[in-house]
Amino acid sequence: IHVSPGLFGVFVRVGRELCIPVMRCQRRITAPSTGTPEGYVLRHPFYWLKGLVIAYWSARAERLGMLMPDGAIHTPGYRAGETRIEDALKRVPWAKIQRAAELIIHPATMVDRELFGNVTESRVRDYQVFRDPGLKDRLLKAGVNPVGFEVLHGK
Repeated sequence: IHVSPGLFGVFVRVGRELCIPVMRCQRRITAPSTGTPEGYVLRHPFYWLKGLVIAYWSARAERLGMLMPDGAIHTPGYRAGETRIEDALKRVPWAKIQRAAELIIHPATMVDRELFGNVTESRVRDYQVFRDPGLKDRLLKAGVNPVGFEVLHGK
């Protein structure tokens, strides 16, 4: 809901009023399972248009002093739990990332259609993938350093 027209600015303003200096960045870093990011965008014009609007809002939030990652990694075509996350991350255009990129997940321990709507089984798969104790070591071996929002403060 935070990327709805009219609400994004409200969330930025409230975050600043509450002295919350860091927020998610909804700018998209697209890494599709097949083809190129540019090809994916051309085949999905609404995705491209929404991405432009969100990038504009994100830049405005940064001008107001909000800190955020360079973007959020979107991996269309991959199914959570069926692909090793480090394999999907190989397709990320890392040269475009200067500080950090966010990998958005929505973990849940059980399917609850009333609470989560249509996004259900993928939440359980996200939970299973990201609770794997060996994931951090595999990511590091793949050249990906898992960090938190503290890196945006230079810590």
